Amino acid sequence: MRFSFSSGSLPTYSLPAIFDMGNAAGADAIEIMLSPRMAAQGSTRLRFLEEEQNLPIASVHSVMRLRQPSREQWLQDILDSAHLVKKLEFCHALVVHLPNTTSSAFTGRWLETVQTANEILFNSRAVVSIENLAPEPSAGSMDEWLSMTRWRILSQEFGFGATFDTAHAAASGWDLLGYAEAPHSALNNIHLSDVGGRHFRSSFLNALLHDHRPPGQGDLQLERFLARLAQTQYNGLITLEISPLRIPWYWLPAAQRALRKMIGYCRSATGDARSDFTTNIGRKGLRSRIDR
Repeated sequence: MRFSFSSGSLPTYSLPAIFDMGNAAGADAIEIMLSPRMAAQGSTRLRFLEEEQNLPIASVHSVMRLRQPSREQWLQDILDSAHLVKKLEFCHALVVHLPNTTSSAFTGRWLETVQTANEILFNSRAVVSIENLAPEPSAGSMDEWLSMTRWRILSQEFGFGATFDTAHAAASGWDLLGYAEAPHSALNNIHLSDVGGRHFRSSFLNALLHDHRPPGQGDLQLERFLARLAQTQYNGLITLEISPLRIPWYWLPAAQRALRKMIGYCRSATGDARSDFTTNIGRKGLRSRIDR
């Protein structure tokens, strides 16, 4: 396994500072959550940071926007993300969400778009990796489109990878420990986080405050989940995707220590020999959040 973390968990810090923190915390890789600005800038800066920091970008989350984009924009963002990812040498997964809709017309267009994105990635290491989606908190019943069966079929029958989000799976009522014992062959990335506390009717508040807590700080049996997964010889990514409100955003050394603790938790649960990793920041130390 390789232990990674999402840059989207640290939005108050610059990309150079985030790469610094990843190295100091003992991460094996990083997942970049693309913003519209980053997608427009292209891959050059990201490849420079990879080389400078010797920390590979192993996965990329397709463009995320603060405001809900139009359907047309969302589909175009997936294609733009694929063009960027194709130029990243060490990237294995372009993470794309399932659409949260029962419209057969739109889900058909979405499927065509992600197939096109996979074709763009041809001859690169990366594939589109479909992430399971949490149901809307206000939804009365689970949509069959968001079921585990449909998610597995999509990834296996259409040649996609699969990203298993533990918080989303818990919200959907999936059996996390059962899945860890028999993950399907397309699995190449796990978004790891805990859940706990109050539920919110707003999906945005739920994602920030109830879901995506640091592992071991919620209700899920993530230590057992990771231990069972390790027994299957899973060799993909374990990516910490934590709410920015659950990581110290106000002081960079505290954020780095929090990240190091979470990666240590994952290594210990899987029996990784580097669970006692200690940092060596070096002469320059960590960069400030405003260092661009």
